[in-house]
Amino acid sequence: MIDQILKLAKDNLGPVLQQKEQLNSQQVDKTMEVAGESFKGGLQSMATSGNGNQLLNLFNGKSDPEGKQEFSNSIMKKFVPSIASKLGVDESKAQSIANSVVPFLLEKFSSEGGQAKDSGDLLNKLGIGGVSSITEKIGGFFK
Repeated sequence: MIDQILKLAKDNLGPVLQQKEQLNSQQVDKTMEVAGESFKGGLQSMATSGNGNQLLNLFNGKSDPEGKQEFSNSIMKKFVPSIASKLGVDESKAQSIANSVVPFLLEKFSSEGGQAKDSGDLLNKLGIGGVSSITEKIGGFFK
């Protein structure tokens, strides 16, 4: 599912990033790679910090402004410095790129996600399964 969201992001945002941020196709590819890493890191942070219900609400498309903001902040913390370093751009340009990419990812996660009954069901839908603890599931997925 995360790969599908990233493909949608690349297809929809690639031309925007090329025009608005003057990124070439390799930079767009790297941006999406970093976005995926940051998105997964944000999932891990929320799940391991006891915010599984907020994550579940977001996936199920329920309005949860606090959870959405927390998830966004978690992704941004990872994305902005990483994209600045990997693309060799300054912090303000990295922030501008993030301001295009992160809201798109969050919107697609909420709207394309679907429905999950509980955190275990959510993890199965994300392709994570087999371990009893949400922390172990998320942590093991990202190693």
